[in-house]
Amino acid sequence: MLSVLSYVRPVARDLRLIELDHLVRHLTGARMDNLESLVEASCELYFRSGTLRFSRLADLQISWDMPPTVTVVMTFSANDVTAAFLLHIAANEAAVELQYSSFPPALTPIQQSRLLERALRRAKRSWTKRGFHHRGLKPALHPDRTLARPTQVSANIVDL
Repeated sequence: MLSVLSYVRPVARDLRLIELDHLVRHLTGARMDNLESLVEASCELYFRSGTLRFSRLADLQISWDMPPTVTVVMTFSANDVTAAFLLHIAANEAAVELQYSSFPPALTPIQQSRLLERALRRAKRSWTKRGFHHRGLKPALHPDRTLARPTQVSANIVDL
């Protein structure tokens, strides 16, 4: 559980940059497509495309005593590991609650935890000064070719 929280923390931090009332309006206004776009954009900043996804299920907890909390159902799937969890987002905090996990058969709980940790680590994007790259993935090059430096392209922007 701790490993899921540590890997998903940047996504939660990014979602908390969105005004909470905007998330609440998307939920109460039945604009799940908008909410999906926001959550997916945050996921793709930190994880390879398609590994961490919004399941299009969300909940809203409102109380007179506390600020609202938005809960989104997330799924992680990579390297024979599938996990579903709740991501609770409040104004000043976030939490993760693991709901379901699936692993290859005949693994001990310790092996399952290690496999989940490894899958999360490999799916996570790693940021460098030049942008991001995927850990454990190397660009495929033809043996006779090398990576070419991108050419500088300029464009004029005209108001229409």
